[in-house]
Amino acid sequence: MYGGRWNAPGTFPAMYGSLSSITALEGATAQAHYYGLGEHTIFPRIFIALHVSLNEALDLTAGSV
Repeated sequence: MYGGRWNAPGTFPAMYGSLSSITALEGATAQAHYYGLGEHTIFPRIFIALHVSLNEALDLTAGSV
C-alpha cells in the first residue's frame, strides 16, 4: 500500500525481514535516521519470529540481477 525499500507504492506487497533480531533493530534504527527521526521513535516495536519455506527467492546480492 505505502511501498518500501524495494517496492514502490501500489506495486506489490513485500515483507521485510532479517535473519537476526539485531539486524532487524538496526534496520528500524536506520529507517528512523533516514527520515530524520530520533531513535526513540522506533519504539514500541513488535518483533515476530517466522518460519518460512520459499519456492523461489531473488538474491539481490547477485551481480547478474
